[in-house]
Amino acid sequence: MSDALAHSRSLRRGTVDAETIKKLSADFRLTVLAKVAAEIVDEIESYDGDVFVHDGDLRVEGDFDTSDLAVAVLVVQGDLDVAGCYRDYDDPQSIVVVNGNLRARDVITAGFLDVSKNLEAANAIVGDYNDCNAAVIGGDVTCTMFYPEEHFFRIGGELRAKYLVGNVRHRVEARHFSPRALARSRRRRGAHRRRLRKFPRAEETRRIGQAR
Repeated sequence: MSDALAHSRSLRRGTVDAETIKKLSADFRLTVLAKVAAEIVDEIESYDGDVFVHDGDLRVEGDFDTSDLAVAVLVVQGDLDVAGCYRDYDDPQSIVVVNGNLRARDVITAGFLDVSKNLEAANAIVGDYNDCNAAVIGGDVTCTMFYPEEHFFRIGGELRAKYLVGNVRHRVEARHFSPRALARSRRRRGAHRRRLRKFPRAEETRRIGQAR
């Protein structure tokens, strides 16, 4: 297991208490997050993971994986910088709250992710499935490729991506979308439809097969 959270306060290690965590969670922007976090704190013995609080900025040299780190809840009281891939999960469920910016090479999110400021990835940001979880970003989201899949994103600022993949408008609530990325996305969908028109329809294919 990585030692990325070795200097973070931990509920299981007794370096942070339940009341402190509940007080911090009361300031979460999503009330459902505060409720779920409080339930995890009260029932921590029935969870495999731990509850962490990191004071100040957290910098990780490699990948950051909530499953590998046994994170049930993590509150970062500053920026989270990950040199490699940041990844969280819905099974086991994780709550990650960053009271600053989150920067990584890649971001794959399936759990609850709340970033107060900006979310930035050098390569890709991917929403991996969705089971009532969401990513809530207070500022801008910037990356090369953005693919929300079935995950819901609420973005307070602008979504800036070179490539938008999937039905972004139905999975993302954002104040602004990058016009160039939207134009590229529409062109790709148009090109895909044009390629499909080159193939015979299913009934035409059957007739061709019968004629043979």
